Amino acid sequence: LFLARSDETEDVPGSATEVGELLHKIVENHRHLIKDKQITLNAKSDTSCFTNAPAEHLAIVLSNLIRNSIFHTKAGLISVRLVDGRITVSDSGDGIAPQDLEKIFNREYRGKSSKGYGLGLYIAKSICDRYGWSLSLSSQTYCGTIAILDTKGESDHK
Repeated sequence: LFLARSDETEDVPGSATEVGELLHKIVENHRHLIKDKQITLNAKSDTSCFTNAPAEHLAIVLSNLIRNSIFHTKAGLISVRLVDGRITVSDSGDGIAPQDLEKIFNREYRGKSSKGYGLGLYIAKSICDRYGWSLSLSSQTYCGTIAILDTKGESDHK
């Protein structure tokens, strides 16, 4: 649905969303995915911050990042942190192969271990681009992945 609507040329009216509150809600909504895995999932927000975007759009991005971490971590730690408008989702999972990492935001690109359709990170990146947020991933195979979502524009960091 987001993809269909994103082709519309009109601007989406922004509404202030409290990032930390939403982040904790999204983390709690995903705890059931851990099931019997030996994973510790924690979330921490050091400051209160707002972003000028609908909560639903930010929730799509956060949910995708958290879900990916859970699905690609057999055991260990998944940490979600908010500091000054930057959200970091880090895991001790399988990591992403270097050849996959450079294509990870491409539409319908799926890595060898992917069980999805190759749309999640593409949609997340599209939302980020729409609001001027940055989204980056760094990873090492078998050592985990770190996703950084910056919900503030460069001019907002002072």
